[in-house]
Amino acid sequence: MTEVENRMAYGAFDNWGYNKKLKPLVGNLRRNMTKSEACLWKYALKAKQLKGYQFRRQRPVLNYIADFICKELMLIIEIDGITHDAETSLAKDKNREEDLNRAGFKLIRFTDEEVLKNISGVVTAIEAEVETIEKSTPLIPRQRGTRNTHNSKKGNYDKVSFTGRTTFDESIKNEMMEKNVAVFLDRDGTINEEVGYLDRLDKLKTITTAYEAIKLINLSGMKAVVISNQAGVARGFFTEEFVNTVNNHLLADLKKKGASIDKFYYCPHHPEDGKGEYLQNCGCRKPAPGMLLQAAQELNIDLANSYFVGDRFIDMETAKKVGAKGILVKTGYGEDLLQDDGPDTASPENKPDFIAADILEAVQWILKDRKNIK
Repeated sequence: MTEVENRMAYGAFDNWGYNKKLKPLVGNLRRNMTKSEACLWKYALKAKQLKGYQFRRQRPVLNYIADFICKELMLIIEIDGITHDAETSLAKDKNREEDLNRAGFKLIRFTDEEVLKNISGVVTAIEAEVETIEKSTPLIPRQRGTRNTHNSKKGNYDKVSFTGRTTFDESIKNEMMEKNVAVFLDRDGTINEEVGYLDRLDKLKTITTAYEAIKLINLSGMKAVVISNQAGVARGFFTEEFVNTVNNHLLADLKKKGASIDKFYYCPHHPEDGKGEYLQNCGCRKPAPGMLLQAAQELNIDLANSYFVGDRFIDMETAKKVGAKGILVKTGYGEDLLQDDGPDTASPENKPDFIAADILEAVQWILKDRKNIK
């Protein structure tokens, strides 16, 4: 038996491996987290942000201090610095993982670089691991990470389903999860250059500052969601398949620079010039709020605390209709609109909360606004 197994056998640790003898060491570690640890904590794990589960930082477990731990899931997350590339460190990591596995923990690791350059990917990987654990656990506490306030007897659980937690109603899950804040983004003229009807791939040119702007959204923990009118479909200039092709190419281009879009939404209709089924006065064409409402339902978004960045007044009006803040950019049609020479007319219903030079300045303003709110 290893030292850890001996200590476990003689009850040196409690039921989830807490080692009180290491407690004096954790205070300094919490105060001096690495940049990557602080980033993951703030934007993904703190205050039950990740699927409603309670994670704790720098906790003594067995003979080790775990970077992050969720007792309910028996899940430990470790962030490895450059020193973990050394052979001796890799051997110690292997022993550590084996000890934690014997104690019933699941351990997942990420590097500093992965967290700092692709936090959205790291969060997705953690969520996938959580879902795997959920599927193997058919019982769930009434409120994740807390005692049941109606009946505090140990083991008071609600049965969700025989197939695991992931099958229960999405509306119930959304109520249990903390809502997401989103930055809704118009596409043409905001992320990529305005070219009239984008009917050929060679016309797709990403605005230079869009890469950093969207990456900042990703790192902040907010959702990056594209909302666009594509009346070219209704007019017969291109198909819905082509719209999806353009979106996929745009996403691939952004990912090359470490940025990503959580989801694309578009409206293919037009109330006057549409052909066939596309000729309709729909609820999704901006400034109608249909696409935002759909995104809010599918991505669990708090619309009242979200933002819309676009180059037209109709984007600002769409934001106002759901209680979000609108930021008008001067790229695309934006500069012309401010000179009363664009496709939209200014009104009290579409007044922007802020006017930015481009998408990057818009996102920087959003981050400052979020900080002031907090």
